[in-house]
Amino acid sequence: PTHKKTARSEHSINIIKLLFRLKEHGFSAAKISDFSSIPKSTVTRIFRTRKNKNGVILEPKKREKRPGKLN
Repeated sequence: PTHKKTARSEHSINIIKLLFRLKEHGFSAAKISDFSSIPKSTVTRIFRTRKNKNGVILEPKKREKRPGKLN
């Protein structure tokens, strides 16, 4: 890894809205990546985990907890 994990951060809702707006205008994830300096894999992950429903960008689904212990 080239960066420490502490260098990772959450993208703001304004950046995510911009990404969805560019996608609606027909830009591919690669073109959006070139334009925004966000890696293409991150752009596609944002599109995959967050849905744009009627102009509302949903929060990503929370990971499921570990199942309870069986007796």
